[in-house]
Amino acid sequence: MKFSMNKSELLSAISVPCAVAEKGRVDYLSCVLVEASGDSVRFTGTDLTRSARCSSQALVEAEGVALIGAMRLLRIVKSLPNEAVEVEADGKSASVSCGRSRFSVPALTPQDFPAFPEVEAEQTLTLGAGVFASMAKAALASTIAENAKDDRMWAKCVHVRANADNIMCEGTDGYRIMRKHVPNDDGQAFDAMLPPGFLKQALSAPLKGELTISASSGHVAISCGTFEVSSSVVNGEYADTSRFFCAPDALNARAKVDRDGLMAAIKRAETVGTSTDAVRLDVDSFVLGVSRESTDRSETMSDALDAETEGKCDVYVRVEFLRDAVAAASGDEVALGIVNPLKPLLVESPDMSACVMPVRRP
Repeated sequence: MKFSMNKSELLSAISVPCAVAEKGRVDYLSCVLVEASGDSVRFTGTDLTRSARCSSQALVEAEGVALIGAMRLLRIVKSLPNEAVEVEADGKSASVSCGRSRFSVPALTPQDFPAFPEVEAEQTLTLGAGVFASMAKAALASTIAENAKDDRMWAKCVHVRANADNIMCEGTDGYRIMRKHVPNDDGQAFDAMLPPGFLKQALSAPLKGELTISASSGHVAISCGTFEVSSSVVNGEYADTSRFFCAPDALNARAKVDRDGLMAAIKRAETVGTSTDAVRLDVDSFVLGVSRESTDRSETMSDALDAETEGKCDVYVRVEFLRDAVAAASGDEVALGIVNPLKPLLVESPDMSACVMPVRRP
């Protein structure tokens, strides 16, 4: 096997497959499978739970297959200048050359590498890659780590579903709920829970154009152009979060405020106190108050933002949860809704709905 391609294109093609292979439990699972054929090269990595592969155009001088250590290859390519890189391999070793630099590393028998899992799709969802990335990133911010000691599997995934009205990504860690949605113009139906690590690896790839999510009872896959990543699916029922999003007539106070102005006030609030100190939102006549003080009251801040308001009420929430919700909003304005100080704060924009659980008054 022998091929050459530009360093930046090679790095883009191997990054996700190598990241998947990084934690392989045995030697061949810590490798990336390199297949050169025709005018392209395909790179595949797996840890038997998650798999990723990506193809890229290349100048192939000799077709063939090689199994090369993923982290070795990734470190070597990252160290090279942005010039043409030549990769050559046989059954025992591989060489990587760029300019006057040359590396030689061992290679393993490709026959030991497992086949890429093919998902027999029971349901599919197709949408713009950029649109999905924006939705998924917002939902991911509200999930907990996959390796956390927590039995709530629904909190360790992003719920992707499509009904007659919209396509939505939702995430929750039990303290906040994030929903990002777009209209479902094609009337697609879909419902699956995707692992956060799988999504993060998919979103780290250069996704362009249309993206397709395929799911079966055992696996889920995301494909976009020449890139594909597959994983075991999260089975079970997602938590019923709808009850936390109350009807508009149940709100005792509402405020519509400039999004950038609110975000600036939140950042000022973050300069006061510690991570455990809550921020207070106070809806009054034509004003949204944002204030925070340290536990010992030695530090305080307060801000008043012009707002369209109805009613009067206040609530305390964790400042980082509020920041993430407002950051996920689109448009120039964001709407806040308060039932009472003991009920969740609602944060909404045209394509987003978030629910932030309150904290006790200091």
